Amino acid sequence: MATQSKLNKINASQALRSIWLNKGISRIRIAEMLQMDKSTVTKIVSSLIDLGIVQALDEGTASPRGGRKPVPLCININYGSILGMEIQTETFNAVLINLQGEIIFSYKDKINFDEKELIDIVNEILQIIDPFIKSFNLLGIVVGLCGIINSEEGIVEKSNPMSISESYPFQNLAKAKISVPIYIENDANCCCWGELTTNKCNRPDNMLYMLGQFREVENHHNFYSGIGIGFGIVVNGKVYSGPEHSAGEFKSIFSDAPSISQFSLPDEKIENIQTKPEDLTDLFRELARNISLIINFFNINHIVIGGEIEQYKEEIEVLLTHEIRNNWSYPDQMSYSINCSNQGEQAVAYGAACMFLENLFSVPEMNNRPEKGIRKGIELLEAIEEAKLIRTGI
Repeated sequence: MATQSKLNKINASQALRSIWLNKGISRIRIAEMLQMDKSTVTKIVSSLIDLGIVQALDEGTASPRGGRKPVPLCININYGSILGMEIQTETFNAVLINLQGEIIFSYKDKINFDEKELIDIVNEILQIIDPFIKSFNLLGIVVGLCGIINSEEGIVEKSNPMSISESYPFQNLAKAKISVPIYIENDANCCCWGELTTNKCNRPDNMLYMLGQFREVENHHNFYSGIGIGFGIVVNGKVYSGPEHSAGEFKSIFSDAPSISQFSLPDEKIENIQTKPEDLTDLFRELARNISLIINFFNINHIVIGGEIEQYKEEIEVLLTHEIRNNWSYPDQMSYSINCSNQGEQAVAYGAACMFLENLFSVPEMNNRPEKGIRKGIELLEAIEEAKLIRTGI
């Protein structure tokens, strides 16, 4: 059973989330929506205003019966910003967003990954972009990475592209070097977080996000040559990573020969496949045959194409539509949509920042077990404030 302290944090988190989702909402309306006592809501809102994360707007219109005018509330976007990063084997993307999920800065450049630890790469990127973001109040960081990522404990379990074959304790290493809360997440899952934030008032209940990136072939890296495909999954409105954090990892069911690629095509065909239209079509057809089963089996009705393969959206949509129909046993076809990401090449970095944002404006679980790594709602806000005090030496 939750303690009174935990219940207070849950109530405060619910109120904060209501303000984030409903700009201009009043204390009275929050109390009605959450079925809370008005005095409780007033106390919560006052503390959030004192912290600076919520602000009051001009007074609204009084009701026909007269009385005090309701005061509309909103999130103070000047409270701080969130940094999202995408790190690949040769490049990085960085995106800074405000508390409404709006991009206020972005940066892309090459990075040399050879013989360097992941945490050192992150620090190097922070040094590169620091002159551009130091005027913003940085609240937290999320790094999007390919591979099996245990985001709850901040561990990279495995990553073929980054040649990580055993658990890498990223978060423990980062805490000693970085002064704001920092988390990691799988790159395709990051994209799902971005889609949820972009559509925060009309969230998809279930979604399959297909992230595809072209990669240059380098023999000293043991990764899928030519192209890499990963999936993010949303179930009942929440990003699903699975008990072993490997949900969305992909290898074609048609691949039965030794190969470092994800597909049945020979490695020599996948190398530089972007320059080989016929081979690329064969690859997209094989991809469509794999995921049509998943789409029909789980009744997924929201499909998003992201990453560099967005430019082939029309071809992928034709192939996927054909395979979904072939995989279906009834005369009436399933209802679904196929769209491209809203963020293009920034999708992973933007979504990484959105993961932090979504957790800041979510509600902690109703239990007293220790948090594994990702705090939520007021508990994350407390961590932000604590880090701020440490940085200022107060």
